[in-house]
Amino acid sequence: MLRSQPLIPGAENYTVLIKNSVSFSRFGEDKYHKNNMPNGICIYKKHKPSTHLCPIFKLGDIVELAGGNFSKIAIKGGVISIQITWNCDLDWNFDEYCLPKYNFRVLDNTGWNFRHAHYHEESRRTLIKVTI
Repeated sequence: MLRSQPLIPGAENYTVLIKNSVSFSRFGEDKYHKNNMPNGICIYKKHKPSTHLCPIFKLGDIVELAGGNFSKIAIKGGVISIQITWNCDLDWNFDEYCLPKYNFRVLDNTGWNFRHAHYHEESRRTLIKVTI
């Protein structure tokens, strides 16, 4: 039986806390360590630039930032990749310039069928397949 309604109505407003950190312990145990909450706990709002560093995202915003359709994913399911990039140049002010950048990408929106390859070196990879 195919579903035509979302499994959880209103899920686009549910939030996710993405918590991570970066550390350059070779240059000092505590000197170059930072988490992704420079502004504390706050919620990302897509039309408010001052919140681009907030670690809490609404599911609907994540899917939109990934270029997906939340209405479709809410019915069939899907897989979203979250990539966090820390581009830190230790020659610059660490606290001011070492900040996370979030990128989201729809990996699968046809249900719960997902493949991802991690390439280690030439002619070698780990392939992850998930089918539910």
